[in-house]
Amino acid sequence: RHKIQRVRKYLRDFQVDDTLADTICCYYEYVWWRDNDVGLFDDLTDALRLRLAIAVKRPFILKCPLFKALDQYLVIKIVTALTDIVVVPGEIVSAQGEVGESMYFVAHGELVVTVSLLAKKKTQQLTVGKLSEGDHFGEAAILTDGLRMATVRAVSFCELFTLTKTALLEACGDQKDDVMRV
Repeated sequence: RHKIQRVRKYLRDFQVDDTLADTICCYYEYVWWRDNDVGLFDDLTDALRLRLAIAVKRPFILKCPLFKALDQYLVIKIVTALTDIVVVPGEIVSAQGEVGESMYFVAHGELVVTVSLLAKKKTQQLTVGKLSEGDHFGEAAILTDGLRMATVRAVSFCELFTLTKTALLEACGDQKDDVMRV
C-alpha cells in the first residue's frame, strides 16, 4: 500500500491526466492482487517448475493449429519461450496495419477484435470478434512479415502468453522450416 501512495503522489506532482492516473493505479492494484501467486513456487526444483509450466501452458499451445502436429519436445521448447504480460482495459495489443512480431494466447480476460473500413470517406470500426480464455491470435505474424489485419483491444484486464517470431525460430532450431510451412 505504501507504493500505491508513492505512485499516486508522483502522478499528482507531475499533473498526469486523471484518466491515465486512474488506469495506472488500477493496473498496479490488479498486478498486486494477482501477484499473490508470485514466489509461490520459488522453492520448487527447476524440473518441477518446468513440469508446472508445461501443465499450465501446453493446452494453449496445442489449441493452435500451427502447433498441433509438433513433437512434444518442440512443444516444451515453445512453452519455455512464452512470456507473460498483463494488459489493461482499453489497451491495444495489436493494431491493424502494423508489422506483427508476436502471437498471443489468452490466459485470462476478454478482448475485442475490430477492423477499420473506409466507407463514404469515413473510417468506421467494425467489431468482427471477441477473444477470451483459451483463444489465440496473431499467428500470421509468426508465419509472415505481413501487416496485421485487425486491431485487438483489451476489454478487461488480460493476462496473455506472448510468443515472438524470434523466440519461436530459436526454439524450433533445425525444424523451423517445417513449422513455418504450416
